[in-house]
Amino acid sequence: MPELDGLRGVAILSIIVYHYFVQPLEVVPGSFVAYGQKYFSILWLGVDIFFVLSGFLLGGILLDQRNATNLFRVFYARRFLRIVPPYLLLLIALLVVTVWVNHTQPIGTNWLMGKPFPPWAFVLYIQNFFMAAAGCSLSSFIFARLLSLCVSY
Repeated sequence: MPELDGLRGVAILSIIVYHYFVQPLEVVPGSFVAYGQKYFSILWLGVDIFFVLSGFLLGGILLDQRNATNLFRVFYARRFLRIVPPYLLLLIALLVVTVWVNHTQPIGTNWLMGKPFPPWAFVLYIQNFFMAAAGCSLSSFIFARLLSLCVSY
């Protein structure tokens, strides 16, 4: 259903706009910008829309293939191949940037990473436990958006 994939894209765009343009605004209460921030905070619903549509589409795939003998093996193999390679590329890029910044900038990666977590936590998809233990919010850590992979995998 390409229409629903398009709607998921709109949901992702609304999440990006909310996190990077609406939420970080520092506003004076009662100002025009404060009212705009409150109005556009509805964009956070993109998270719910994305997960509901993803569940619907994944459920449809499973129902369409319910008579297959290797249903779960094929389903999880496709899911693994769709998620893990780009995720590993992101982790490699993060490693390269971290090493480069630590060697070239006196302040290190604090501006990028916030509270750092062990690198193996990202490889094992368990950074969400470290985020919870550190009291880390999604807005205080740039790679916290990867939390959805921990939840969905």
